[in-house]
Amino acid sequence: MKLDIVRISIDRRNGKEIGKEVIGQKAIEDKQFKEGCVRFMTGLSIDESYQIIKEG
Repeated sequence: MKLDIVRISIDRRNGKEIGKEVIGQKAIEDKQFKEGCVRFMTGLSIDESYQIIKEG
């Protein structure tokens, strides 16, 4: 999977977005992406999330 690396410019006075541009790409494995999504959304690893779902 390829992820875009994005630079976002924000006006510090009002917090509004000035601009956004893709400055590169990074290739990662699908497994890394899945693990990152689960960790971001739950704060848990895939194994920890699975155990909670299994018990609940």
